[in-house]
Amino acid sequence: MCGIFGVLSTRAAASAPGDDLFQILDRLVEETQPASLSLVLEKDTGAEEVFRRLDEAQEAASRWMGRGAFLDLLFVPGRAARLEAAAARALQWARGLEDLCERGWTARQSHREIINRLIVGGKDIAWRIQKDILENISSVRALVEGDDRLALTRAFELNLLLGSLDRLEVRGRDSAGVALFVRFASAAALDAFLDGVSGGSVWRREVEARRDLRFGHRAVIRPGAFPSALLLAFKVASEVGKMGDNAAYLRKEIAGDPLLQALLREPGVELQCLGHTRWASNGIISVSNCHPVESAILEGGQGVHYSEGRLVAVLNGDIDNYRELVERYVRTCDAEIDPSITTDAKIIPLVVSHHLSRVGDLEEAFRLACAEFQGSMAIGLMAADRPGELLFAQKGSGQGLFFGLGHESIAVASEMYGIVEVASRYIKAEGERSESGEIFRVRAEEGQVRLEVLGAGGFQPVATSRIQTAEITTRDIDRGEYPHFFLKEISGSVESVRNTLRGKFELPEMGGVRFLLGQDVLPVELIAGLREGRVRQISLVGQGTAAVAAQGVAHLLQT
Repeated sequence: MCGIFGVLSTRAAASAPGDDLFQILDRLVEETQPASLSLVLEKDTGAEEVFRRLDEAQEAASRWMGRGAFLDLLFVPGRAARLEAAAARALQWARGLEDLCERGWTARQSHREIINRLIVGGKDIAWRIQKDILENISSVRALVEGDDRLALTRAFELNLLLGSLDRLEVRGRDSAGVALFVRFASAAALDAFLDGVSGGSVWRREVEARRDLRFGHRAVIRPGAFPSALLLAFKVASEVGKMGDNAAYLRKEIAGDPLLQALLREPGVELQCLGHTRWASNGIISVSNCHPVESAILEGGQGVHYSEGRLVAVLNGDIDNYRELVERYVRTCDAEIDPSITTDAKIIPLVVSHHLSRVGDLEEAFRLACAEFQGSMAIGLMAADRPGELLFAQKGSGQGLFFGLGHESIAVASEMYGIVEVASRYIKAEGERSESGEIFRVRAEEGQVRLEVLGAGGFQPVATSRIQTAEITTRDIDRGEYPHFFLKEISGSVESVRNTLRGKFELPEMGGVRFLLGQDVLPVELIAGLREGRVRQISLVGQGTAAVAAQGVAHLLQT
């Protein structure tokens, strides 16, 4: 297993959200105070009204997860404090509802379930504001020096990528990498940048010194087929380590790279990133085998100019016919791959590049390449000459691919927990729909970001019927201070049981226990049937831990 992450945002100028979060949250809290909540829940549509208001509050909080909101919090006095106060109010409201449940405020189980949903929603709102938004301010700041607005805006998406890679490490952590295309308006503009540091050509010498066709850590490639761009890589590989180490290392290296820091501050350039965290299945654990990989091939030990930095790819799963494709597209052409690169992912940009040279259309070249790849896989691809575009494919059922539909961004990850920081609505790829799988295109435009799927008539919008809503947030998948998730789950088991049983029983002063299941769980007719002996058999059904609980209940009923 491995983890893929990519994100594209609209090219429109970043705009800050309004004050609707504060207004919606105020109304939600007022309408769910004990006196008014009981009246609301007695209505036929009461639960729907409350949940609609909760959804509005969660949606309003999500709109603060964007570049414009980030800049607003950084540079507008009082905004961060006001947002912090909103988080505190949401948390206080959720804890008040918890107390209400603990005191047995209602005997109806359906009402307790409604309140529990409000409690979870309130905590999710507070978490999103405090953790996903406010705490990320310092994480973004740590990636750049000073208060340059342009650099901070670009670092915002870098931070999203690194944060999601950290979460995706549960799919593998032996290596991780980030590839960045930095595109200038023209080759002349890039040359002016390279030669413009006090007339000393400092950056040109830096780029030349870091040219690395193995595409290792801190590699810099000027694509031969698109000389107005630079392609940079930051990578780490280690068989031994703990979760969080790789992302922390990449953050430090990005923050400490003078060339990238200068590029982040450069007006008129565009950044595009693709990231990956790996659990090696083909090829040893090494920086050379770390994804993303690019399209350079060698002839006579020297790089083929047009192939360098043309395409960048990441892979989850395995390309089973990798060796056959190497023979067909590399060795029979009297070319070779750098011998230190043994991952099967390397064949992806090479096959796509072959078809691209033949058909002249990137999307068609990607389709033809994916049709040749055998196995179960998820693939991501970006090209030097395609700013604001990412291509993805899923084939077979062994790998996941999720597209998070944010307000100004689309995030793509191999697991849902890679996208929930950006978006709660998502579309899941279904690579088993056909033998050739599914191919998607993500395109950033001036006012929006489009997600399209390849069909019989070319790329078309994905059907809205495929949009789903995530049932988890980053709060559910946060590892906290624990070194791994297993220890967190063990340590949090008491709190989990407490939340599950909240409001469902009480301990009278006389001793014993009284369960508050309510007539909506145990109707009067059923209780009468049990007392009169008309109900003679109870079947308990469960799977996994629920099966253990069912056995326990069966034992209690028999004794």
